[in-house]
Amino acid sequence: MKQMTLKLKMLIILVLLNLSGFCQMDSIFFHNGKLEEAVVKKIKESTISFTYKNEQAARSVSSYAIERIKFASVREERFTRKVEVVSDSNWHNVVILNNETEAEGLTKLCELEGHTAFINLHTSHTGAVKAREKILKSTAQKKAIFLLITKEEEIVFTTIKFWGLSQHKIKGIAYSY
Repeated sequence: MKQMTLKLKMLIILVLLNLSGFCQMDSIFFHNGKLEEAVVKKIKESTISFTYKNEQAARSVSSYAIERIKFASVREERFTRKVEVVSDSNWHNVVILNNETEAEGLTKLCELEGHTAFINLHTSHTGAVKAREKILKSTAQKKAIFLLITKEEEIVFTTIKFWGLSQHKIKGIAYSY
């Protein structure tokens, strides 16, 4: 009888140990210092979907926000390096996002605009470059790391594009970790 209860206890312990292996969570290390314990469901090109323990709702986060993931299987995968923008002189470090999904899970800071003057000494191409530089510098001044460009336009003041008679405007949203 004692042997039977000992075997039964051992069987229960083994089953519980085996079940605890299924309950292990993945560790998600974010660039902002947060560490989340979750189950990674899907890794796409620009987003990572995961669920928290005992939840069914999936959450998607930009891969730019994640440094690395340590999976329950002990495998570790690195995603992005941390980008730092500490002053407006670091405007070259600002990352331009291609679409809204790349901004998922990032912190929205503000909306920005960059433009050339009404009358300027720029060609069509250099006007666009100057407007982009201005909005990137504004992004860096806000200590934002990412810029999602929402609108880009050229306003021509005459029916013929003369040198300096067009204005470039760029609007965007600044994000951080």
